[in-house]
Amino acid sequence: IGATKAPTSVTLDLDDTTGNMSIGAITAATIVVDASEGTGTVTTSNNVTASKALTYLGNGLNANTVKAVLDATVNAVTVAITGGLGTDAITVTMIDNSDTNVTTLSIDGGLGNADTLLLDALTAATAADLITTNATISGIETLSVAGDATDQVKINASAISGQTIALKGVTANDDLYLTGTDNSDSIDFSKLTDGGNN
Repeated sequence: IGATKAPTSVTLDLDDTTGNMSIGAITAATIVVDASEGTGTVTTSNNVTASKALTYLGNGLNANTVKAVLDATVNAVTVAITGGLGTDAITVTMIDNSDTNVTTLSIDGGLGNADTLLLDALTAATAADLITTNATISGIETLSVAGDATDQVKINASAISGQTIALKGVTANDDLYLTGTDNSDSIDFSKLTDGGNN
């Protein structure tokens, strides 16, 4: 599927497709990709750039490669990405330079046993903070971070509490910032492991 650009919304319904799918660059305010009932792997060979909302339902039976880019210059962005049974590789990159950020970040790697998630606030030409207090992360075995004190990756600590996840920096200088609430939080990091560059 070739590159697609729209001022408001793009919806790709890939259900019931057979064979492997490669999706070109998509740019729109609201993007919905549904490949949940296809039979092959799904790869975003280029970036899927949303400035309001991104919903990505990956193939439930295979591996998915998702390159999500968030542009929150004008609107706060809502993100929901779901993987499948294979080894999913999910990247979420922030490119805005405003104070508006991510309203909701929901990542579900599915039932694979080596799924990876990269939260990136550094590598884009217009690097910017990737911050949310409403993240949910599940089914992810390795969480990588590209962020520092200037361009922060900051999520609520509850998103990774109690989970078996290897944490790693893209480099030795990368940091992950975690936040709590005003209440008495109960956070369990006992199952987190060192994935490298921590």
